[in-house]
This record gives sequence, structure tokens and C-alpha cells, in this order.
Amino acid sequence: MIANYKNILVAMDGSKESEAALHEGIRIAKENQASLKLVTIIDTTRVARAKKYKEILTRNLEEINKRMDQYRKEATSQNIEDVEVIIEKGSPKKLIPIDVAERVNADLIICGATGLTPAEQIFLGSVTQHIVTSAKCDVLVVRNVE
Repeated sequence: MIANYKNILVAMDGSKESEAALHEGIRIAKENQASLKLVTIIDTTRVARAKKYKEILTRNLEEINKRMDQYRKEATSQNIEDVEVIIEKGSPKKLIPIDVAERVNADLIICGATGLTPAEQIFLGSVTQHIVTSAKCDVLVVRNVE
């Protein structure tokens, strides 16, 4: 059985792995004439303890807006008509597979194999792992093969 996806959610964190996920999302969206939702979550669970929280958040938000706009332009340049950028604050492990996926009616979530260093994965757990185990729709994990 071949799936016919209509609402594809791509989890973006700025890593090479998430960029590989974007390229796969664009390919699948073109094949299915699907909408593409590009989501990034500013992980406030890590920065909330920082003394310069607001300054860090403001600087990160500016960088994230620029990067997400570039991703949106890349998708639209590939003739994807319905591209939406979603930027939220909170826990990516909780927001992506449940809240955002349900809100956009995602039938496929695409994410990179990992955007964390090996040490971060051990102590924090992989966002991808949480997406795979928590999502109520199909999940495609893309590895960066460069």
C-alpha cells in the first residue's frame, strides 16, 4: 500500500540532518501535492535557567526566523504551493509529535536522525526518539548521508 500524504510536518533544528529531512519532505510533498509545514521549537527547557534568558531568546529568535524563511523559500522554489512556517517555544519533545502534529492534521512527520551530540542524546534523550514513540501518524527519520 502506498500512502497518500496531504499534510507533511518537517521538524527543523538547523542541523544537517534536519536539512536532509527538509529535502525529503519537499520530494514527498511534490509527489503527493501535499502541504508542507516546517516547524522549529525554541527549547525553553534548556535556556530558561540561563541568566540572560531574554537576550538569548531574542537573538535566537532572529536567527531562527531568518533560517526558517530560507527553508520556506527553498520549498516554494520547488513548486510546493502550501508551505507554512511554525515557530514555537517550549519542549520540542512534547510539542512536535502531539500538539503541533494534531493542530496541522499531520499525516506524516519527517525529522532528522539526530540534531544532538552523542553526549546530549545520552543525558537529554533524542527529540527524534520522542517523535517516533509519541506521534499518532507516520514518521520518517532521515539520515544525513554526506
